[in-house]
Amino acid sequence: MEAPPRKLIAAELDAMYEIVKLLLTQKVVKTFGFTEVEDYDGGRYSIADMEYNSNKYFMVLIEEDQEESGIFIRSALVPDLEIILPLPQMIRMSNKEAEVFDDMC
Repeated sequence: MEAPPRKLIAAELDAMYEIVKLLLTQKVVKTFGFTEVEDYDGGRYSIADMEYNSNKYFMVLIEEDQEESGIFIRSALVPDLEIILPLPQMIRMSNKEAEVFDDMC
């Protein structure tokens, strides 16, 4: 398999970094709902498709009781390219158009 070009990798990392900044500052990132997945070892994951700058990315949530816990932002264009956020992180998910504010930090 041929390695992706450096420009593509750099562009995807830049976009994923922007997604992470948006998520951590509780800004809007378009998602298309979560799908629950179980692997062969019994590990459970939640995967959401996300759209940013007309490209597709994935948010993978791993349950806290597993060995590797966290939130993974993955590229759909570059295999194995991901940014990992350690837990605990709070990300508000809503199907409403308007932003929702409350006293949660």
